[in-house]
Amino acid sequence: MTDWVDNPLVQQNVQRGKWPMLRVVAWIAFGLGLLMVFVITRAILRMPAPAILSVWLMALGWLVALVSPAVVGMVAGVSTTRTVSSEAFELVRLTSLPEREIVRGLVGRVLYRLRILIGLNVAALPLIVLGMIYLTLVVTQIFCTITCSSLMYVGSPCACEPWPVFGPPAAWLTLLIVVADLWGMIGLAAALGVALGLNIRKGSTAGTITLLVMLPLTLGLAYGLLTLCSGGWITIAPGWLLFGLPLARRILLSTLILLVVSALPYVLTAGLMRLSRRWVK
Repeated sequence: MTDWVDNPLVQQNVQRGKWPMLRVVAWIAFGLGLLMVFVITRAILRMPAPAILSVWLMALGWLVALVSPAVVGMVAGVSTTRTVSSEAFELVRLTSLPEREIVRGLVGRVLYRLRILIGLNVAALPLIVLGMIYLTLVVTQIFCTITCSSLMYVGSPCACEPWPVFGPPAAWLTLLIVVADLWGMIGLAAALGVALGLNIRKGSTAGTITLLVMLPLTLGLAYGLLTLCSGGWITIAPGWLLFGLPLARRILLSTLILLVVSALPYVLTAGLMRLSRRWVK
């Protein structure tokens, strides 16, 4: 099986040599990610001192993660239509390259073209994970302050304590599932844009449809996963669905539900790429 970067359709972009190269983007994304880890970790360790910069960076990370799939899908729809109408694509199509590899090349071509945006998503991952932990601690401290003030007013002892920095493993698992789900939406957007571009063969229509589908889908899926669980900032025990079950069974079933939901973007991506093969010829 041809590697993504070695695919002839991707190589057409790689050989143009436009800056920045893929390796440069990877190193920059890695460096920015480490910087974000330092900033958010420093804010957590300095609590309860305010860290407005960390809050803005966290909001920026979520903005990048939520908007990127719509941008990728729109570009995929437009660029695929232009690619399939070019003479270079006709030459590739007339070769012995399998249809599967042509579809993979079209998707890889889009992802390579948007390598800077994808690099920003990589750098935003620490902002989402550690940023949510930081925001959780802030909200919990505010809640504890209000609770303790009310208890002390009536003469009762206050036993409210904020969560530890590393929280329950269940919360970390759920948050990592949400991040994996958001990351999978980029591949789904690229596959959807390529599929519509191959089928409709009109860039503006394919790009607009993909944009209108991916933006609310990403927002809705992220919101649904973050609010699926009740009891705490983000747990894995949706009481409305598993009410009455023992805690251990609720945790197990909730984890399975979240894993299935987070796998949907990857399953849909594979299905769309397989469906796109029939529209290559």
